Amino acid sequence: MGGLLTFLSAVRVPVDAAVAYYGGCIDQHLIEAPKISLPLMLHLGEDDEYIPHAAQQKIEKARR
Repeated sequence: MGGLLTFLSAVRVPVDAAVAYYGGCIDQHLIEAPKISLPLMLHLGEDDEYIPHAAQQKIEKARR
């Protein structure tokens, strides 16, 4: 939940930057990604069994 909370905070809270580790379920909230105007660093494990590769690809594509 911490990574998702960080992602959502980057959208909804006035912060200067955000860093998330293991942001599970971020892929379900990507509709909000265009609202992010601050530096956001996401750390996702390539072989993470809790965040599927397909979800990681969606997140990466949305952040471009």
